[in-house]
Amino acid sequence: MLHGCHQDAADFAHGTRMNHYAEAHDCYVVYPMQSMQANGARCWNWYEAAHQQRGYGEPASIAALTLHLLDIYPIDRGQVFVAGFSAGGAMAATMAVIYPELYAALGIHSGVPHGAARDFMSAMIAMQHGSMASYAAHPSHSTIPTIIFHGDQDGTVHSTHADQFMSRTQWPWVREADEERYTEVLPWQPGCYGYTRTVQLGAEKRIFSEQWMVHGGSHAWYGGDATGTYIDSNGPDAAREMMRFFIDRKS
Repeated sequence: MLHGCHQDAADFAHGTRMNHYAEAHDCYVVYPMQSMQANGARCWNWYEAAHQQRGYGEPASIAALTLHLLDIYPIDRGQVFVAGFSAGGAMAATMAVIYPELYAALGIHSGVPHGAARDFMSAMIAMQHGSMASYAAHPSHSTIPTIIFHGDQDGTVHSTHADQFMSRTQWPWVREADEERYTEVLPWQPGCYGYTRTVQLGAEKRIFSEQWMVHGGSHAWYGGDATGTYIDSNGPDAAREMMRFFIDRKS
């Protein structure tokens, strides 16, 4: 679980309540924390070319941590997942692309695809207006099952990125038949925003990827503890749904 800017590991764990669902499913959860020395706002440096390559920078450190934990704990190597919020979501996408052998699925909340920017200025443009980069050259989730959450009123990271993650042009291995993709729309109700959930089916008609577009949602993790930073207690509950999506990879 990779936190966003202006968050730390404890704050992120508290706000998302992911530990609650992990305990229910007997899972380990790890919260790497960015240092103030590496980034004054504790952002993962997802937008710098030095941190977008295998074997270098922050991705190499996160991968090394993953491998270390696999060595010291009884963790099934085929049941390791990576997820994040905002800058953490962007870094999670990068991890899934450049270390696909380590992660069985990807969760992105209010993030951007791998390769959406190459420096600070292009990152600002991508966040506000969508990326000018070639997504075909920088695929977001190659063969990694992915679940995406984004608010359609997010003023920090443009919601167009959530649509890009679901672009069929990225998925040549997914069948094009209409019945392989479906959408459900739920209206607002007390305690839960309305949302549109789009599901893409893959092999054997299993769910391959999901997009939850939250109507009226801003730049925040949904369904958590509002005393955390960048947390909106209104649902849908992103932690619960991510855990469900990840656990479903077992069957």
